[in-house]
Amino acid sequence: MNATVTALAQVRARVARDAHDAAVDRLATLQSLLRQGFLTEAGWDPDTETLTPPRTHPLLGADRGEQRVVLAGLTELLQTELLFAVQARTDAGAKAGPSLLRGLVRHLRAHDVTSLTEAPEPPANLGTLLRTMARAVRRALATPETERHNDVWDLAVFGLRGTIDFTGISQSWLRHTAKRWAEHDLPRHRSLHASRARAMMTAVSSFSECLRLAREDQGEVPAALSRGDIQLWLDRLAYQERSTTLTAELRMTRTQCLGRFLTEIRLLGFTAPGGPADGLSAEVILIRGDVPTRQRRESRGRDLPGWVLATIIDQLPVLEQQSGIGTRHLIELMIDTGRRPDELRRLPYHCLDRASTGEPVLVYTDFKNNRPHRRLPISEDTAQVILDQQTHVRQQFPNTPLGQLALFPRLGTNRAGTRPLPSSVLVRWHRKFVQTIAHLLTREVTGRDGTPRTEMFDPAWIVLYSYRHTFAQRHADAGTAPDVLRELMSHRTFDVTQHYYRVTEKRMRNAVDRLQAPLADDDAPPGNAAEPMGTCPAPSPSGTDRARLSEMSSHLQQLLADWEQRFATSLDDPSVTPPSDTQIARLRNLIRQINDILP
Repeated sequence: MNATVTALAQVRARVARDAHDAAVDRLATLQSLLRQGFLTEAGWDPDTETLTPPRTHPLLGADRGEQRVVLAGLTELLQTELLFAVQARTDAGAKAGPSLLRGLVRHLRAHDVTSLTEAPEPPANLGTLLRTMARAVRRALATPETERHNDVWDLAVFGLRGTIDFTGISQSWLRHTAKRWAEHDLPRHRSLHASRARAMMTAVSSFSECLRLAREDQGEVPAALSRGDIQLWLDRLAYQERSTTLTAELRMTRTQCLGRFLTEIRLLGFTAPGGPADGLSAEVILIRGDVPTRQRRESRGRDLPGWVLATIIDQLPVLEQQSGIGTRHLIELMIDTGRRPDELRRLPYHCLDRASTGEPVLVYTDFKNNRPHRRLPISEDTAQVILDQQTHVRQQFPNTPLGQLALFPRLGTNRAGTRPLPSSVLVRWHRKFVQTIAHLLTREVTGRDGTPRTEMFDPAWIVLYSYRHTFAQRHADAGTAPDVLRELMSHRTFDVTQHYYRVTEKRMRNAVDRLQAPLADDDAPPGNAAEPMGTCPAPSPSGTDRARLSEMSSHLQQLLADWEQRFATSLDDPSVTPPSDTQIARLRNLIRQINDILP
């Protein structure tokens, strides 16, 4: 009995000693991160343990009443955490007046807590303040090495945004493998959102749930898995799609993600002896036929009809009234340039340049493909939108150096105007605008039977990326060469560009008509004799003139353009037949003969 009591006492002493050592390390780390300049500016007095910011402080001195915040009675660690959290919020441009800080201190003192991360939920008016301050402290003390032991990762520790949740993966070996894969993948993200890693973990969690429910060992033994477990998971996804609990798009995405995950963990050596997935069979993998094909929408693309785009442009003053002139300028640039939303909302102040010939050029960064200093020719009207926005943002932040200023700065927590507008805010404002003008997305059309009817456009089709697809479709319809369109869209290959536009029925009809026009009928009666530019009403010998030569020259240029487009893309498009070399040679010879005849 005495031995047991002694052992328990030793355990308690060791735990207390470890906790004390951790608190000492925590205190030393936070004290090293506190800046003396901030403490002086904020009015911190260590002798009286009070914080008295001046009323002129842009973020701490906003209250009209008492300015002093007394931290006496709190532990040294808790005081340091509070001071560091206030410093972090001030650096981020977030306001925290003395009255809110006093309320939070009273809450902490009443519950006798020793750390912000252990504080209970406060009243509603203090909840956001406590959560953000505790998060700032937690992130300051975390490192990628310590974060990897958690089942929910705060991606800010890795320099990204959001979180990755591994709690849906119940098998310990699979969760460990997923974490090892994420450690390898996260440093390779150029985007701040880590959407690929999150999508991958969603697919792995789905596979984990299937193993847990279907296998007697709940999938805890990797060597016991087989191709049958993959097939069972695939059948489960197919059933979920048929029962409308999973969309076809999500089914395809999850299948692709799990396939890549299983392939990459083998390439990284995680299935080798000693690895977290040691013993996983080579047949636990997805093959080509397992991944469903993407459904192609043949009825319409993702571009907006001309009349819908015209309605949006006419209603841009509504967007300006709702969300400000900056948001209007941003949407105007999306319509005019077809850039990705991230490329425009993250534009720096200096993004407008002039070519050697004097025409305006937009200088931006293709974040998706990691291609900085991309140059896009724009019109003078589009350049004026940028100039107007530069004037607007300069008036908002007159003291910020232009080289640090964002062209489209966020509204809150952005004292200097250096932080760009968040994508979530832009999406929310745009959705609100579209919902406001939804009743205007109608037009009167005449049916095949001649009966007039009202056509309505679904506002759900109007998203930020619609403007990029519309930009591509307009250029394709205007006959922009494929290689030029690929450069305009900033794509590395034309295969990607193809997904942004479609061959419309009108263009296919023109192609068919162009092929049929030169065909001759040997038995045609007089008056129907075929000629290169149509039908001859009087097929008797006659002279020629310059007008006919101009038409034939234009026809030759069109044939040459069709020929170049066909072989520049190396695509087999059954709707377009390229002109033959013989046809081009004959037309050239005819033009040459006419030039010789005419004076």
